Amino acid sequence: MSSLGGLAGPSVNSILSNQVSADSQGELQGIMASISSIAMIVGPLLLTQTFTYFTSDSAPVYLPGSAFWVAAILTIAALIIFSASSSAAKSRRLKRMDIVKHNQVAWDNQSNQAESAWVKPVSRDEMAGARAGNWQVICTPPSQCLRNGLAMSEVRNY
Repeated sequence: MSSLGGLAGPSVNSILSNQVSADSQGELQGIMASISSIAMIVGPLLLTQTFTYFTSDSAPVYLPGSAFWVAAILTIAALIIFSASSSAAKSRRLKRMDIVKHNQVAWDNQSNQAESAWVKPVSRDEMAGARAGNWQVICTPPSQCLRNGLAMSEVRNY
């Protein structure tokens, strides 16, 4: 039975790591390691005491398998909690932000508000002229550059 627990641990870690963002992976792994450590401490204490109680003469019923029943009840409770949280995570995942769209909107807002020539959008006519070979390179001081000084391998027409 213990070998199945060894197979489940990495699977659960894999499932949960897909539920959180990249910058929360360390936090998730820390939580998982903490829960595992607590379970390794509490599990033997709880289950041996359960076994001892239900196999003693003072037990209301003789039940040597009581430790397995307690483990099964705890597993079912954990499965219910996992299932509920997985459903909530799925609904959050459906509402994830579209990063590309967000960046496009942010860049458009920035370029429309800025006074710098570096972020102002160009017109369709300017784009057509650039594709036809009518383009220019603007260098910032103290750089010096000339259009004719650029090698054609360094310039691409899009």
